Amino acid sequence: AILINWTRELDFYEKIIEKFDTNQISLIVNDIKTNEIERKNNTLSIIESLKRKKKDFYLFSEVYKNLKFNVIISTGLSCPKKITFYSVVKFFYAQSFGSFLNLLRLSKYLNKFLKKDITGGGQKTSYYEEWFPEKKLGETTIFFPRGFDLRLKHFPNKKFKNVFDIFLCYGEFDKQLIQQKFNNKNNFIIGYPKYDISVDLDETKKKIYREFDLDPQKKIIFWCPTYIEEKNEISENIKIWLRKISNLKKHFNIIIRPHPKNIVVDQDLKKTILNEGLYLDGLTDRKLIELYSSADLILLDYGASVMTSIYLEKNMALLELPSNFKFIEKLEKNKSLDSEIRREISKKNILSLDNNSLLAPINDLIFQSNLSNILLLKKKYFGNNKNSNLNFLVDKLKKKLKYD
Repeated sequence: AILINWTRELDFYEKIIEKFDTNQISLIVNDIKTNEIERKNNTLSIIESLKRKKKDFYLFSEVYKNLKFNVIISTGLSCPKKITFYSVVKFFYAQSFGSFLNLLRLSKYLNKFLKKDITGGGQKTSYYEEWFPEKKLGETTIFFPRGFDLRLKHFPNKKFKNVFDIFLCYGEFDKQLIQQKFNNKNNFIIGYPKYDISVDLDETKKKIYREFDLDPQKKIIFWCPTYIEEKNEISENIKIWLRKISNLKKHFNIIIRPHPKNIVVDQDLKKTILNEGLYLDGLTDRKLIELYSSADLILLDYGASVMTSIYLEKNMALLELPSNFKFIEKLEKNKSLDSEIRREISKKNILSLDNNSLLAPINDLIFQSNLSNILLLKKKYFGNNKNSNLNFLVDKLKKKLKYD
């Protein structure tokens, strides 16, 4: 079975689902109750997408503790926040004794001596804990990668050791990170299934031009901004660049696709974008390979789309954000891969906020593109194996179903 936590995950799993007969695989829609604003209408969106695709499904609430599958595949994004007796006790311990140790500056020495954190996180600790139901759903649990915007300081989540039996990886880079932390876990490189698809470029471009009613004389720029969770910075990565980029619409077709969470949290964002005359893509179950492959240039800031563009060997430009953003500070602190890439990519591919006009550097990137740096980065992070073990993995799963 596959646990579907977000609408965008349907695109993740499509290539795996199509390799099984309908009686061999079950789809489970995450309908876990939560106060997370980003998940508003998320369950309904997943259900509507599955119905359009004429796919049968279970609800999580129907199967949890009632059914157990041979194998469960999940991104681990079911509902990471849950209040339990343990989390409440830990919260009060950390806020009192743990904070006291931090105040006296004893925690650093005690943690080093005991080789573990005894503060419980101090004042930063929340009253909830991460919760992963996968072991309750399946005998064998498989982690499916949900994006390459890895936080190198923390990936993989140490709690995954007791949640997943098998880890799927995009390439050699994330495989090594998993092996370093969980050296007794099986792992498979599967490439990027949602993007390892043969695309008729001419037909796909024609489709996008028709769908958005684009000017056939202009090239396509696909702007794919990330979602910033910091309360005072939500949508700011879009707004600070919006006017400068909209000034390019006289010369290019500009399609922007904000992160689905961004649209849910910022109700005014759609109107703000449309008022600038850009083409807005809001399809929750969009096959993103269509937009990536059709684009002559991809505009990015941070997030998984950076590594996706490298994987697809696409011409791209990284938009600079203010260094005093808390979002940026956290990325640097956690050694975010999408932040590290900026130190490795050509300076030509980074657009500064100081640029009053983007036309010249954009024209330079589109009409004098050089992908040599992108190709080197792809080799470094993904290796030479593309989609190498997906069929092998599917065969193993089918054998397990047959003999179990």
